[in-house]
Amino acid sequence: MDKKYKLSFTSKQCVDSIKERISGAKTSIDIEIYYFINDEIGSEILNLLIQKAKEAVKIRLLFDHVGSYEFSKDNKILKELKSYNIKVLFFNSVLPFAKNRKTFWFLRDHRRNIIIDDEYLFTGSVCIGCTTSNWKELGIFIKDTEIVAKARNVFNETWNKVYHPTFNIGSTLRKEIISLNDFNYITQSPLQFKRHIYRYYVKAIKASKNSVYLISPYFVPDRRIVRQLIRASKRHANVHIIIPKNTEIPVVDFARNTYIKQLLTHGVHIYFHSEMVHSKFSLFDNKEAFIGTLNLDNLSLRYNYECGIITLNKDCISELNDHIFNDLIQNSTKLTLSSWNNRSLLTKIVEKFVWLFRKLL
Repeated sequence: MDKKYKLSFTSKQCVDSIKERISGAKTSIDIEIYYFINDEIGSEILNLLIQKAKEAVKIRLLFDHVGSYEFSKDNKILKELKSYNIKVLFFNSVLPFAKNRKTFWFLRDHRRNIIIDDEYLFTGSVCIGCTTSNWKELGIFIKDTEIVAKARNVFNETWNKVYHPTFNIGSTLRKEIISLNDFNYITQSPLQFKRHIYRYYVKAIKASKNSVYLISPYFVPDRRIVRQLIRASKRHANVHIIIPKNTEIPVVDFARNTYIKQLLTHGVHIYFHSEMVHSKFSLFDNKEAFIGTLNLDNLSLRYNYECGIITLNKDCISELNDHIFNDLIQNSTKLTLSSWNNRSLLTKIVEKFVWLFRKLL
């Protein structure tokens, strides 16, 4: 990696970059990830980790118990990893009376932090598994010792508190993101004053004068976000939302649809992409961007542990801009108010019903 950062725009590109960096690790590998399946893709990564463990590289793996539930039941591979001194923990167990249980469903560790030595950090939207291998993703590798140190502090605190009865786990400080640098590491925790990414989104949308681009697989925002998007559009900032036409969670798609008419009515541009876009990023006035793990839904905005990178880097923003126009928008259908109103009556009824539960999605 010649420059300070590297972007990956598909699941395959993300996984290939991760494997490349794991192969080059010399002292330590820390992986915190929501979704991991021990299939063909997952086993390739595990085999690489075992090889690095044989080379005396220290390895810690932290998985969310919901996202990686199937993997958590694979006792054979877990024993093998332990035999090579690879440490594995699962965050917030769904099993009753488990020591690492915090809640049944909410407060998931949705972060992706892959920290290699004291040099590289990967974060972004990637899931590890064959079922997601054809998805569009966005991941970023950063080569920066200061950012890596912040991410490792967050990882260490989360790791050390997996078995503690506390929700105050692994968070950046608000003062660290007030003055923005070229690249900035930011986290979100499900506590009132730790929702740093949520507040960043509100502030960035509010400050945008020319354009807002939001890319998210799941779009079930709260009223405050919707209000700021409408206000931005009313002051003649071009607001664009790019989402997949269909995700793997139909109930979330129905909930998402309940917001579309209101936004279209107020001049917001909405695009349905033909593929599963799992990328989670935003671009504000073509000069500031967020790349990370946060979906624009209530689970991420309120209840999950999230992370990401805020960047002012012109080259990085130019790459994101090219990706939006030359890939995402080109392969999307722009919605119109007239066509949206022509949905079937049954679809509208289902959407109204699902709307009642939107705050849980």
